[in-house]
Amino acid sequence: MLGPIQVIVGITLHRRGPDELPSSPYFLLLMLGASSCVQLVTLRIATVADSATVLMLLATVVDFVFFWGVLAVFDRSRRFRQTMSALLGANVVTNGVSAALMVWDQVLAPPPDTATIPGVLILLVAVWAIDVAAFVLSRALDRPYALGVLIVLAYVFLYYGVRNTLFPPIA
Repeated sequence: MLGPIQVIVGITLHRRGPDELPSSPYFLLLMLGASSCVQLVTLRIATVADSATVLMLLATVVDFVFFWGVLAVFDRSRRFRQTMSALLGANVVTNGVSAALMVWDQVLAPPPDTATIPGVLILLVAVWAIDVAAFVLSRALDRPYALGVLIVLAYVFLYYGVRNTLFPPIA
């Protein structure tokens, strides 16, 4: 099992590609479970605990539908399991780092609207997550990285549009 973990870490560092992961429904389910658990913990730290499960489920559905659609449009749907496994595995890494930084930020208990080192690092991890998703997508589609970035940014806007429509932020 250490092999796929090393591949996922390599993917987050742009050293390995999603094609190096197994194209197995069981591995995809394992990555889905791991990603869901880490994402749930991260959401419970960042938001109201009651809405964390619903937000995690929404993100999972939007992830699967969007990325399957993108792969289908580019006639690469046969790569769905490996691509989704890579994206979910990378989410485990980036959400795990974000969760640790969020706890650090909460321990500091800064006043509202105050920049902190962990707050800035959380923003950098979000940029890293977009970068890794774009890298995975560009490799899965056999297209330039810039196209992957554009598609992932479209995904981010779509996801937050859907999320804010269904669950308006509390002002």
